[in-house]
Amino acid sequence: MSTVVEERLQTTLGGLADSVYRDAAGEPAAVVTPANLPEAVRRLKNSPDTACDYLSFVSAQDMVPRVPRFDGVYQLYSTKHHHWFRLRVPVDDGEALPSLAGIYRTADWHERETYDLFGIPYEGHPDLRRIVLTDDWHGHPLRKEYDHKLEPVWAPGANVLQNVAEEGMAGHEAGGEDPAKTIVLNLGPQHPATHGVMRLAVELDGENIVGCVPHIGYLHTGIEKLSEHHNWTQNITHYPRMDYLSPMNNELAYCLAVEKLLGIEVPKRAQYIRVLMSELTRIISHLVWLGTHAMDAGALSVFLYCFAEREKILEMYEAIGGQRMMTSYIRIGGVQADMPENFPEMVKAWEKTFDSQLGIYHGLLTKNPIWRQRTMGIAAMDRDTSLNYGLSGPLARAAGVDWDLRRDNPYTSFEEFEFDVPVEQSGDVYARYLVRMEEMRQSRRIVLQALEKIAATEPGTYIVEDYKLAPVPREDINESIEELIHHFKYWTDGIWVPPGEAYGFIEASKGELGFFVVSDGSAHPQRVKIRGPSFSNLSAFPEMIKGHLIADVIAAIGSIDIVLGEVDR
Repeated sequence: MSTVVEERLQTTLGGLADSVYRDAAGEPAAVVTPANLPEAVRRLKNSPDTACDYLSFVSAQDMVPRVPRFDGVYQLYSTKHHHWFRLRVPVDDGEALPSLAGIYRTADWHERETYDLFGIPYEGHPDLRRIVLTDDWHGHPLRKEYDHKLEPVWAPGANVLQNVAEEGMAGHEAGGEDPAKTIVLNLGPQHPATHGVMRLAVELDGENIVGCVPHIGYLHTGIEKLSEHHNWTQNITHYPRMDYLSPMNNELAYCLAVEKLLGIEVPKRAQYIRVLMSELTRIISHLVWLGTHAMDAGALSVFLYCFAEREKILEMYEAIGGQRMMTSYIRIGGVQADMPENFPEMVKAWEKTFDSQLGIYHGLLTKNPIWRQRTMGIAAMDRDTSLNYGLSGPLARAAGVDWDLRRDNPYTSFEEFEFDVPVEQSGDVYARYLVRMEEMRQSRRIVLQALEKIAATEPGTYIVEDYKLAPVPREDINESIEELIHHFKYWTDGIWVPPGEAYGFIEASKGELGFFVVSDGSAHPQRVKIRGPSFSNLSAFPEMIKGHLIADVIAAIGSIDIVLGEVDR
């Protein structure tokens, strides 16, 4: 990271910053007090030198036994300058942090999640209540003293069963509508169009939507808490199960974060293999989205085409990773194994027909008058509103945000690849469809380039050759006692990561996927914060759908392309 970016941070914050430092990856960060936080964020957002128009996430870290006990953590980004800034805000137990929901709308859900899991209140928040746990949950699970084996799950005497009709619009203001004219319709939690388990409490005036509250948390697994109790290597198995339609991308983002802490360079062959699998993963995720989205709108044939095409790529998944979805193939320092000899031929056989398949999808939908009527002008969001809600990926690019992390903040050698970033302007359901369709075409371009680059590298160089960080090859275990000891230590203790913090990010199929990881120097993470794009993207749904008809809900929710396992984590 250039010292110019650090100087911009210091100059913009001035006396508001108690200190400025760099994380393990060289990204600039600052420590500010709770009283100075709102002004510091406004300066970073409004100053031309920093122009942080995008709030990636709000979270916290339990620093016990330090006093003050917690650090609020804020990750900011500029889509103009393409630089990251992080703010840490020390706050004591029971002390409130000022809410940023009035500066960035996306802070609303992120602050609620932090309040839910850490118990940190946010002064001035418009609707501060739990978001992934039930209202009667006992305690705050991401506090260090919280023990799920000892803590009662629900507070004594609490009524676990809730009447969904009565509490459907909890925390929602009707916006001045006559209560006698409106009704609340609960869509879900078991509804085929929600693509998981979610409930939308929709307030209707006739068929017109005047308000909507998404209720999430039905699939909350405590994955960030689990990450603190397993070692760095074991944690890889957790993350493919969040967005289970993009498993290798989840592995990649986590491994990039840990590799920043370790300060290691992954072999080029492994980097190119990661690019290859990341783009194949993007395609299978988009295929599931397209097939289910079209089916929700009544176009059943597209679903059959998409899943037949997805099956071909899942066979490649199985060939390279051993199974069709949760492969744990991408590892810290590289990948689990080199490509099979016949793998390039499998990819080339697939890509020869994929372009024509995209043509079939376009022929079925793009100029179809029914499809256009169901999608054009629906759930539109403009550029500034999209960024204010923290939208990223296809949703942001459909609204005119020309931003792609692969191009603007390249990782794993993406700077060596040629591809176009599709951008639309209308920001509606149809624009999101067009962006994802072109992204699949561009991913095919990247896959072909990756094959060429892999062919130019030395076979076998698929992971770092440091047996403190990577497993000993099976054939070497019996060669000497040293290799046997390394093998034993790696699989029992895991790896030891130097103290520090880092943010690993990728351009996932749904947008910015990031892992904020903190190490205390041991074999277990001190903190793992997962920034899933589906969480922020879904938070904007009430804004998207307000004023539309109830018949538009299904097309709108499908265009977001959420996976509830990633929303709830």
